[in-house]
Amino acid sequence: MQDYYRLLGVDVTASQVEIEQAYQRQKTRLSRRTADPAMQARLREVHTGYEILTHPGRRLAYNVLLAQEPEPELPPDPTALMMARYAPAARWLNLALVAFCLLLALDWLLPPREFARETVLTRQIVSVSSSASDPQMAYDVTTPARRFGCPAAMGTVCVKACR
Repeated sequence: MQDYYRLLGVDVTASQVEIEQAYQRQKTRLSRRTADPAMQARLREVHTGYEILTHPGRRLAYNVLLAQEPEPELPPDPTALMMARYAPAARWLNLALVAFCLLLALDWLLPPREFARETVLTRQIVSVSSSASDPQMAYDVTTPARRFGCPAAMGTVCVKACR
């Protein structure tokens, strides 16, 4: 059933004056396009709605019929469906990120392990820049417990710390 209140753009509790004003607005808006058959049909619907809503007996009967009309089933919101679909994966991702941040905080809080007097197995020079005017070198240091890299400026300090 056609909802004339929605068609005219007024509330169910609208007064006669509000209905008259809404009808005049719709009529002037739609009458400019009288060559279009769809607009002519829409103008006829607006006029029918105006006639029904301005007559008190017809409006009462229309309100009773409108109240008995079942609410139309709205199609499901595609955004809500997508959010519901991806919500469990997003929760797991958030949990993983929180756990990762907690591990980083724990790593930052715990004191570093020191390997004093550890034997250096290999110390290999690697180039870390391609600049011919200012070549930067670094070392890959291997010990029995770990392997790490040191920049050239700290190379002797890193190696001495392990001896």
